[in-house]
Amino acid sequence: MSDTQDSQAKKTADKSAPKIKFAPLLPAVATISCLPYVVVYCKNLWQLSHYQFFPLILLVVSYLGYTRWKKGLMQASLLAKVLIPTSILACISGTLFASTWATYLAFVLALASWLGHQQDREGRGSLLYLAVPLLLIWQPPYSSTVTGDTVLIQQLQLISAKFASRLLDLLGYIHFQPGTVLEIAGRNFGVAEACSGIQSFFAVLSVGAILVVLQKRPLVHALLLLGTSPFWAVLMNTIRITVIPIAHANFQFDLATGLPHELLGYVTMAMAVGLMISTDELLAGLLHFLPEVSVSKYIPSAKLTFHGFVRRTATAACTFLLIVCSAIQIWDVQESWGSEQDTVDFFRQLKPFTLSMSDAPETLDGWPLIDYQQISRDHDVADLGERSNSWRYQAPFGSTSVSCDQLFPGWHELTRCYRNGGWDMESRRVVPGTSDDSWPMVEATFTQTGEHGYLLFCLANNAGRFLDPPAEWNQWSSLKERLQNRLTPAVRGTLFGVSAYQLQIFISSSRPLSTEEKIQIEDRFRMARTKLWQAAKQKNP
Repeated sequence: MSDTQDSQAKKTADKSAPKIKFAPLLPAVATISCLPYVVVYCKNLWQLSHYQFFPLILLVVSYLGYTRWKKGLMQASLLAKVLIPTSILACISGTLFASTWATYLAFVLALASWLGHQQDREGRGSLLYLAVPLLLIWQPPYSSTVTGDTVLIQQLQLISAKFASRLLDLLGYIHFQPGTVLEIAGRNFGVAEACSGIQSFFAVLSVGAILVVLQKRPLVHALLLLGTSPFWAVLMNTIRITVIPIAHANFQFDLATGLPHELLGYVTMAMAVGLMISTDELLAGLLHFLPEVSVSKYIPSAKLTFHGFVRRTATAACTFLLIVCSAIQIWDVQESWGSEQDTVDFFRQLKPFTLSMSDAPETLDGWPLIDYQQISRDHDVADLGERSNSWRYQAPFGSTSVSCDQLFPGWHELTRCYRNGGWDMESRRVVPGTSDDSWPMVEATFTQTGEHGYLLFCLANNAGRFLDPPAEWNQWSSLKERLQNRLTPAVRGTLFGVSAYQLQIFISSSRPLSTEEKIQIEDRFRMARTKLWQAAKQKNP
């Protein structure tokens, strides 16, 4: 064969070979552009006890990506190419409205698109499936006051409490279950502690995701395995909730706090992991006829072709926008970080304020102080806080409790705690600050088996700024106002889920309170919180 014929054959082969129209430049740029806000997101995530396992997810995904990556690009799937414009839009929106959760979603989608271009060393598919565990530590939005994962945790807490109550009934233990609290043998046991930390549903779900990517399970297998995680999480926490009061009632052994509590949690978590592994093996035996390929193989490949000038122009424009977004994020993080703390330390935990009985007023305009209690918890509980200082006053219409609860990762919607405690909320509204006291607060009313509850609460962060209570977000009419608020400098300067301190007053009475009585309570609460906050800042500079 002559040189001319050989050259002609090479050209023909080059033309017939599939060409990748889009190199993973944009996915890589989009992934890097999201990193400033992603760092903030991960820092905030570490403050949530039910997500503190997420570094393990990052390590596993990084290790699998390193060991399974085959150098060279492949024809990406249609999903991988659709993800990149979605990621760019999410990145722009997250940057525009200073939303770390939206930017983290953009980061995962961009990384998934980049992985979709990378070939798996052990098979013909891509590495796109490695993005699944990272998506499971994303907090989906629900409303202005709570995220979707918090709503799910609350529901699982109620389910676990009901199952534990039924089990205690079968075993013959007399108890009472108001909401997510079990009362037995003269003591209350909270269900919130049993559904947090490493024992959370999200930890079990992530174990399932790791098994999927580690064993490269087919799509049907993966969906069935992840679908069983709520059952094993509820079973795990039901066992914990049941064992703790039984140990107290029969042996006076405290499994609710300290090292025994932690050991019990790790034992039940090990049981849940074992059940997930057994379920994975069972499904592998039942679904052995399915091809053993990654989930990305179920998505068809895409051969998108655009004119070279259009492609280059679009790529350049998107790259420029992403660079601008990254610069804005870096500026926001620099400004926000400096206002919260002086040094960058991901795992630094602030200590609760030290308060005593004398830090509260002896009387609240005629209401005498009759009792004081401090409750310290060995581990952080999202619904209760690490420490609570409570002062009880004698009011003419019922028992009145003023409390300082700490610490919380940003805004803490206290009404959820009372609902979990068996109270039915009737109303909730935001009380704006006054000219003398600019600290806003939330007012809520409750009922429970003939009792009436009245609550006022507010929060301030460790930087000394008052947290604005979020209004209800159930109507489209509030969307415009909410979007406008997200663009204000005050919001852009509060990217971090800062550690917050909560002050509250709660009154339980046999009748509904009148408007005049509510005004009296509001005035006394402003008096009490001013003195408590001043004492806290003086004793804990």
